[in-house]
Amino acid sequence: MNDMQDEAYKLGCGRLLFAHGAIRCLGEEARRLGHSAYLLGGPHAMAQVQDAMEASLRASAIRYSVDVYEGPCSEEKAEDIAWICREQGAELLIGAGGGRIMDLVKMAAETAHLPVITIPTISATCAAYTPLSVVYTPEGACRGTWYFRREVDCLICDLDILCTQKPRYLAAGILDAMAKHVEITHHQFRMENAGQDVCLARLVARNLYEDLLALGTKALQGDAQAIERCVFHVIVTTGLVSGMARGRYQSALAHAVYEAIRTCYTEQSRPWLHGEVVAVGLLLQARYLGEEAMADELLGLMQAAGMPTGFRQIGVDGDLEALAAHDPVPRYYLHGKGDAQTLACLMAEA
Repeated sequence: MNDMQDEAYKLGCGRLLFAHGAIRCLGEEARRLGHSAYLLGGPHAMAQVQDAMEASLRASAIRYSVDVYEGPCSEEKAEDIAWICREQGAELLIGAGGGRIMDLVKMAAETAHLPVITIPTISATCAAYTPLSVVYTPEGACRGTWYFRREVDCLICDLDILCTQKPRYLAAGILDAMAKHVEITHHQFRMENAGQDVCLARLVARNLYEDLLALGTKALQGDAQAIERCVFHVIVTTGLVSGMARGRYQSALAHAVYEAIRTCYTEQSRPWLHGEVVAVGLLLQARYLGEEAMADELLGLMQAAGMPTGFRQIGVDGDLEALAAHDPVPRYYLHGKGDAQTLACLMAEA
């Protein structure tokens, strides 16, 4: 696997379907890529969409096997899937579920050198779109990020599914998407001579943040049009920002804190979604940047969504100074000033 960022631009996916009832097109899309599929999904997702997926695959004469998996995205599991695909003669992989399944099916496809179709059943992250995976140990500790040399071949966003998800998942996705602007702001001191690619990524990230700030509460209150726009932003627009920046300048303190928490407080943080943990780090990052108005905006949206707003609420109740010194936090925190003790004090106030 490759943990180095690629120089190639990956601005999207081979095909994007974003419509009500889009899952019915799965069989037709699969036939563009092969005739035998390995179908991977989480238990909740498969209970929701397995029948529809299988019906569409059968209608297009696609052979398939099914794997229902509940664990983390790990190298070990990806290698197991790749081996099974080779043994079964699978010609493509299909993943249905949340961020962990999206990351795992992309990683398995990269390992097996096969095309991949992603079908997100929640919009808690942009994982269905981006050509990278956040990787964990089998126990759930964060190992880092692996970058892939090709884009997702097909992304199917069925709005009948995504617009009826629990508000908690949408809220987590909204805050995770808003992190793009906050973290690019963090990196501005490194970007005085940024090229047009990064400048465009910054512009889109800012508009993304402002749109989600304006739409977020409406969406969480059930406004159908706001939900649809937020889902698009969380999965697609956020992925575009990542592609335009080639993975650079949009992972800073909030995501570094996330990785440290998943590693140091694996069991305590397990109940919390990726975006919920990142959101707590966002509050810290906004205050570190001196962006108190931004911190107030984020806090108001998080409170409206019933999200945790402090470290102790997500199970981090130990040595904050040790957490602040844990790699990769120092790389993204210190602009040549401050130390782990200073950061720990900010964490205690967050």
